[in-house]
Parts: sequence; C-alpha cells; structure tokens
Amino acid sequence: MKKNLRPIYTLIAIILMCVCGWHVVRLQDYFIDLLDQSKSECLLPSEDFSEEDLIGTWVAGWADRNDTLIIQKDGTYKQVIHIAYLELDYESDWQSWRIEYPNSGPPYLHLEGMRLCAAEPESTSCDKSGGPGPWYDFCHDKSIQMNNEGILIILGIPEEWINSSNDLSKNRGINLWLPLGYENTWTYILQAP
Repeated sequence: MKKNLRPIYTLIAIILMCVCGWHVVRLQDYFIDLLDQSKSECLLPSEDFSEEDLIGTWVAGWADRNDTLIIQKDGTYKQVIHIAYLELDYESDWQSWRIEYPNSGPPYLHLEGMRLCAAEPESTSCDKSGGPGPWYDFCHDKSIQMNNEGILIILGIPEEWINSSNDLSKNRGINLWLPLGYENTWTYILQAP
C-alpha cells in the first residue's frame, strides 16, 4: 500500500511547491510595490512649477547652525553659513544655479560652488565646495556625487500641509532637500520672496 501512495505524495509535493511558489512571487511583488510607494512619497512639484518658484531666500537649520540660500532670477545665488560652535561665518560670492529634470521623479537644483558643511559639519569641510558624502537620493534610489557643487531635490509639499497655518504654507508648494538619506534631513524652507 505504501507504493500506491508515493505518486500521491509526489503530486501533493508538486502542488505545494506550485502554490508556495505563487505566494513567493506575490510576496516579492508586494515588496516591490512597497519600494515603489516609498519612492512615490517623494512628491513632485505641481505641474505649474517653474524656476520662478525658487526665487527668494531659503533657510535650513537652527539659530546656532544654519545655511541660507539667496536665489536670484538671473541664475545666480549666494550662500550664507553660520555654525556657532565652530565660530564659523561664511558668505559666498554670487554663483550659478540650474535645474535638472530627470526622466522620472522630482527635479534637482544644482548649485555651483555650494558648501555642504552646515548640514554635515563633522564630516564635510567648509573650506571647499561639494563633499564626499555619502549622499543618498531616496527618491531615485541612488547615491549621487557632489563634486564642486551642491544638489538639492525639489520636492512637492502635500496639499494638507500647504493649506495649514504652518511655515510650509508660504513655500510655493515646494521644499529643497539635501539628499542625506531617510534618517537625516536638511530641508530648506522659503523665508522671504
């Protein structure tokens, strides 16, 4: 009688492998969807976003450690950094900026000569522009290099935040993020037009 059950056990094993295999594929699809959702949480600026929306004074940080970007319509910007505990105050000359629109995801703001030390004072020198990073763009799921420049991700702001009575309501529907990764943020918020 045991010999008669062998084909049945084999058939059951094959069926289980097929069913389990299907579940493994579905589970894999589920995790891929989760990854895609995390990327989609990077809101694009609104469809009417333009370079004009960047013009103004943007500030990241706190009173004792901050970075100010004054972005002008003529394609130039000035950077002012204050780090109290390092007794550092830095002001750049007027330098160039431009926008890059990748095939998908939010655009990048390239700032020539930008110093990145306010965001990472322990690992990035204020003596030169750019920095070794690591710089991780979670929206595009990649590491990026910042050689002699800073690159900020131009992110949209959720509608409910724009319409509330917080500092983000005046931000023209965007924030500028230095791509430090998920755990760390260094976000520039519009202070003045």
